Amino acid sequence: MRGAYLAAWIVVCLCGTPRVAHATTDELGARRAETGALFPGGGRASVALGTGVPFWIMSELSIGLGDHAAVGVLAGATPEVSGFGLRPRAELVLSDRWSVLGIASGLYYPPSASSRPWWLVRPSALLERRFGWGDVALGGGTIAAATQDALFGTRGRPSTVVSPYPTSTSHHFDSGLWLTANALATLRLSRATHLFVDGALVLDTNFGLAGSDWVGGPPVIAFIGVETTL
Repeated sequence: MRGAYLAAWIVVCLCGTPRVAHATTDELGARRAETGALFPGGGRASVALGTGVPFWIMSELSIGLGDHAAVGVLAGATPEVSGFGLRPRAELVLSDRWSVLGIASGLYYPPSASSRPWWLVRPSALLERRFGWGDVALGGGTIAAATQDALFGTRGRPSTVVSPYPTSTSHHFDSGLWLTANALATLRLSRATHLFVDGALVLDTNFGLAGSDWVGGPPVIAFIGVETTL
């Protein structure tokens, strides 16, 4: 009889454990969608609208790829410069409060009357702490930018570009690489809506503030806005 009871107990443990783990994962994903603005949840969409520098208006339409990954379509504009791109991101969950975030923005700046087309990519890694009211994340990353002429060898002399910063003027540029110190915070306004602040200092490869070689204007990237899950 003892052997039968032991066998039954082992079967119950083996069959019941996956269901408990699955429920825990689902609960974490649900809490994740409520406390953060980056991940709307598997199969769900979110929209975000913000303002800051370099873009006066920045918008994003995101689709959740599971509870811990998403990809967004970006569009930004100033009176003279526009940019379009993608922002895939994913997280590695360390616990119910801590995660490592991987975010990579890629933007294309189309040609204009005063600028040749150019590209910019900005991958970042951040350590995030979740709270009941939202989350805070700190980390770093890189920025790589290049003109389309430099990438594809379509022009034999430096290209003239204009960045979306208000103080930017036409200047010669081919390519460049910089570092960033990143901070991201969100505040839950409701179950589906969050206020977000996303900022970064742009550094040179010696960890000083980026100087005149920076393709933008001031060595700062900063946005404030609202995101809501549909």
